[in-house]
Amino acid sequence: MSEHEGIYSSDAPVNHPENDVFQRWPFAQRVAQVIASRKNKDSIVIGIDGVWGEGKTSVLNFIRHELQNHSHIVCMKFNPWRFGDEEQLLRGFFFDLAKSVDQSLSTSTEKIGDFLKRFAQPVGAVVGQGEVVTSIGDMLGSADIEKLRQRIEKILDDQDRRVVILVDDIDRLEKNEIHAIFRLIKLTADFRNTAYVLAFDHEMVASALQDRFGSELGAGKDFLEKIIQVPLKLPEASKDSLRKYCFDGIDIALAQAGVKLDDSDVLLFVRNFTWELQKRLKTPRQATLYVNILTFSIPILKGEVNYVDLMLIEGIRIFYPSLYNIIRSNQTLLLKQVRDRENNILDKHKKEVKSLFSKSLESLNKDEAEAALELLKYLFPQLEAVYGNTHYSASYKDSWAISKRICSSLYFARYFSYTILIDDVSDQLITEFIEKSSVINVSNTVNELIKIMNPRNTEAIFSKITQNLASISDQGAKTIAIALASSAKLIPNVESYGSLFTPFSQAAMLVSDLVSKIPADSRISVAIETVSIAEPITFGVEYLRWIRTHTEEKPDPRGFKSHEIDVIGGKLAEKISTFEGGLSSLFNEFDSRVASLLNTWSKYGKEGEVNERINLWLDEEPNNAMQLLLSYLPTEWDIDSGVPKIESFKIDHYKLVNKVVDPEMIMRALNKIYQGLDNVRYYPIFIETTLQLLTAKQFSWVHKNVQQIDGDTKQEDIQEM
Repeated sequence: MSEHEGIYSSDAPVNHPENDVFQRWPFAQRVAQVIASRKNKDSIVIGIDGVWGEGKTSVLNFIRHELQNHSHIVCMKFNPWRFGDEEQLLRGFFFDLAKSVDQSLSTSTEKIGDFLKRFAQPVGAVVGQGEVVTSIGDMLGSADIEKLRQRIEKILDDQDRRVVILVDDIDRLEKNEIHAIFRLIKLTADFRNTAYVLAFDHEMVASALQDRFGSELGAGKDFLEKIIQVPLKLPEASKDSLRKYCFDGIDIALAQAGVKLDDSDVLLFVRNFTWELQKRLKTPRQATLYVNILTFSIPILKGEVNYVDLMLIEGIRIFYPSLYNIIRSNQTLLLKQVRDRENNILDKHKKEVKSLFSKSLESLNKDEAEAALELLKYLFPQLEAVYGNTHYSASYKDSWAISKRICSSLYFARYFSYTILIDDVSDQLITEFIEKSSVINVSNTVNELIKIMNPRNTEAIFSKITQNLASISDQGAKTIAIALASSAKLIPNVESYGSLFTPFSQAAMLVSDLVSKIPADSRISVAIETVSIAEPITFGVEYLRWIRTHTEEKPDPRGFKSHEIDVIGGKLAEKISTFEGGLSSLFNEFDSRVASLLNTWSKYGKEGEVNERINLWLDEEPNNAMQLLLSYLPTEWDIDSGVPKIESFKIDHYKLVNKVVDPEMIMRALNKIYQGLDNVRYYPIFIETTLQLLTAKQFSWVHKNVQQIDGDTKQEDIQEM
C-alpha cells in the first residue's frame, strides 16, 4: 500500500471530475453530451438505476458539471426531500423551474416567475424568494396548465434554452411521495425543451409504485416503463478502484495514527482482504464506511490490538454484518479449544458452532460463503477443529496473546468495545511501566504500579508483564520483582470456587520469573531481598512455593539449587520467627493462611524452634489449640451449591500439624478445654455440635489411632476402624 494524502472521512458525493476515484466521470460526461447535443426539442426522461450507495448522486453532480459547459442548457437540480406534501412539492417544482430559467434570461425578457404571479392569486403561502400563490394543485388540475406549458415553451424557444431537471434520492422517499413525484413528471414530461434525469433504485421504486397501483405483479415496473424513455444502468465501480480507495484510505488512517505495519502484516492483510473481503465490496459507500471506521478505530486502539485482525474484523462488520453480530456475542464458543481425543465433546462443539453460523453463511452465494469461512478460520484458528482436522494445543494461547490477536481471550473484548475495560489494562501502559522500571527506584515503581492497578485488573497486569518478560532489562526485572513483593498487600487474595490460582499466586509466579532473569551472580541476593521485603509476609511464602529450582532430574540454569533455596527460606523463616506480636499476632492477622507460615518456619528455621514456641503459646492459653487446628483446615466447595465450608480434620491434616508441633502438646491443651475426648470410639462426622468441638473430637480420634492407620488408608475408610 502506498502513501497518499487526504482524509477519507466524508460520505458526501463527489462534485468535480478530479475527485472521481470510481470512474464515474466518463459515463456521466457522455450522458450530458448526448443531452446537450440533442436536436429533437421534445421532452425526454432518462432514468439512472443504481442501488443505494453506488454513487448515483456523484453521477448527477458530474452531469451537471459537464452541462455547465453548454450555454444553451439551464440545469435545475430538484430535491423532493424539501417538501412535506404533494401540494408543496408541485409548488416548489414550478418556482424552482422559474427561478432557474429566469436567471439565464436577459433583463428585457418576460420572466416565467412574473407569469406565475399573474397566473395565481396571492393568497397562498410564501414560497421561494417571497412569491405567494394560491393552490398550484388546483391550477394544474385545470385547463390553465396548457397556458403555462405554452408560455414556458415559448420563452425557452425564443431564448434557445433547454432545461435539464436532475432529480435524486427518489428511492429514499415515502411511498406516497414517490407517487407524487412521478405524477409531477408525468404531468410535465411533455414540455418541449426539457429533459429529466432521474436517479433511483429501480427495484425499490417499482415496489413502492406497485403497492400504490395494487398487487398485480409488475404493475410498478410497467408504470416506470411508461415514464422512463431512456433507462440506463449505473456502471458498477470496478473492483480495482474500490480496492484502491480502501487501501489508500487505510494508508491515511495508519499514518494519521502513527502506525506502520511491517511487510509480513501488510502481506497478511492484503491477502485476506483480496481473497475474502473484496468479494463483498460492491459500492463506493461500503468502501467509504470501511475506511471511516478504521480512521477512528485504529487510533483508538493503537498499541492495544493486532492491527491486521482489527482491519479484518472491521471488514466483517461492513461486508458480513450478520457474521459480525454472531462473533461479537459468542466469545466463549469461538475461543473454546477442544482436543481431538475428546470425541463426544468435540462433536457437540462442532454442531454448536456450525449451527451458529449456518444461517448467515447460507444467505451468501457459494464464493462469498467460502470466503467468509476462510476469514473466520484465520481470525479464530480454533475453528479449524470444527471445519477441518487441525487442532491447536493450549500453548498457542500464549503466542496469540503476545500477538494481541482477537482469538486470545485477553484481547477479544477490545475489538468490540473500542476501549480498555475495567478488568483489563492498556498494553501501552504496561510498555511504559516496563520501560520506566529500568530507570526508577522501587518506591517509584510501586507508585507507577498503583496508577495502573485496580482490584479487577491485576490478573491482566501480571499476564501482560509475563508476555513482555523478554523485553525487561535485568535492572527492570529486579525493580519490578521487589516492587511487587513490597506492595503485595494491594493484590487480591480471596479464594473462590473454580479458580485455580488467585491474583496473589499469579503475582508470586511472575516474581519467580522476574528473579530468574537476573544474572546468576546477583540472583540469590535479589531473591533474599524479595522475601525479606515481602508485605504481607505470606507473599514471601507464596513466592517460595513457585521458586524455580535446579536439580539433576530437572536442570534449569536459571533456577536455584537446594542449598540456595535453604538460604532464601532461612531468611524468610527468620522474618516469621521475629514477627511483631509473636504467634498470637500471626494467627490473628493471617488466620487460615498461618499454616503455610508455620510450615515454612519449621522447614527452613532453627530446628525445634517452632515446636518450642507453640508449646509455650499453648501453655499460656489452651484455647489456642483450636485456633491452631482450624488454621490447617482449608475451605472446600460444595459441588452442587458452590457454598464454601470448612473441611473435616483428616489424617493428612494431622501429618501436616505433626511436622510443625508435637501433637501430644495439642492433645494436652484440648483435654483442658473439653471432657471425654479419650472416649471417642468412632471418627465423628455430621454430629450436631460446634465446629470447634467436632474438630477437637476428630483430632483426638486420629491422634489415638494414628499408629494403626496405614499411610495408604483412605479417609472414607477411617470411620470403620
